[in-house]
Amino acid sequence: MILKGTKIHSGSIVGALSVVANKKIPSNTSWAGNPSKEIAQGVFWDGACVHGWTDAQTKARSTFNSEKYIYNYQKNQFVDFDKIDSDLSRSEGADKKFSVLKSISDNADKNRFAFSRQEEKSTFKKLFSK
Repeated sequence: MILKGTKIHSGSIVGALSVVANKKIPSNTSWAGNPSKEIAQGVFWDGACVHGWTDAQTKARSTFNSEKYIYNYQKNQFVDFDKIDSDLSRSEGADKKFSVLKSISDNADKNRFAFSRQEEKSTFKKLFSK
């Protein structure tokens, strides 16, 4: 169950029957439980069915030498969830709201919804160092 205020960034996994409320979930993390807590970092899901895998198959796939599923914050690609919400709230009528959603859908940048703890700490420092 994903409740109000929750922001789930690219490459994150939220377990079944978890309850997530008002959390910012960084990219490539795994969360589970009620209330939901982070259980792993640096993870990705590629859709492969692992049922029936042997221990050797599991061990062989525990690392992956590709950046295909790793998301990194890139300021020039990032689409802020708060900006999406603001743009939708300001748009009057279904056609204008659809245009906002279509422009987001047309954005194919890999890292458009990526966010990391490092970026979060950097943002936090900027806000409170003034």
